[in-house]
Amino acid sequence: MTSRKNRAIILGGGYSVKKGINLGLWDYLEKEKVWSINFCYKFMPYEPAVILWVDYTVYPQIKEDIFKMNSRLIANDTTYYKYGTRIEKVLINRSYKGSSLKRRDKIYCGGNGLTGFLALSCTVLEQYEEIYLLGYDFGNVTEERDKRGKQYTHWYQDEFAKTKFRSGGVGRKRIYLNKEGKILNYVHDFNKYTNHHNKIFTVDKRSHVEAFPKISWEEFFSRIQ
Repeated sequence: MTSRKNRAIILGGGYSVKKGINLGLWDYLEKEKVWSINFCYKFMPYEPAVILWVDYTVYPQIKEDIFKMNSRLIANDTTYYKYGTRIEKVLINRSYKGSSLKRRDKIYCGGNGLTGFLALSCTVLEQYEEIYLLGYDFGNVTEERDKRGKQYTHWYQDEFAKTKFRSGGVGRKRIYLNKEGKILNYVHDFNKYTNHHNKIFTVDKRSHVEAFPKISWEEFFSRIQ
């Protein structure tokens, strides 16, 4: 069994996490090193170890929260804001090269530049032995809709609607689908990570990410106990 210090758990926004929550996810993660993507931290019952974002529109919405927290902060460097020393700034690279997961000055972020790729690249770069991807659905895993008639894409979608936050992805399945409704080819960018020594697992077998072994929530819980 891998020790806590040698594993990273990345919490994405995918709706599949709802199932994990119903099975007691927060109890299992309380002592784990959780890397939170974008707004996920807001809907957790405790602070994550790390908060990451790429989209420059995220920062003005979360800045009142994050500097009151002890979480490590990692963001795409941008000319829009002067982040200050608390935020670790990285330059993202949408094209993969052999060095893209070995250096921080141009870190691989997938062809569509999503924070999920940034988080995965960072954890690979920091050489965690095991990396677990939660909420990496990369497309819909349910046909259910929220009260506004939008299809569920995120596990915190109902709570998010009650806040002042705005997102280009919550409730918008087009982020991952083409005009024919098929998963975008960007999903294959995950294959770039299979040549590294880290053991990467996608939690929830409904995920459209096929690059890594997919495990059930029950197996995930048993692996981190």
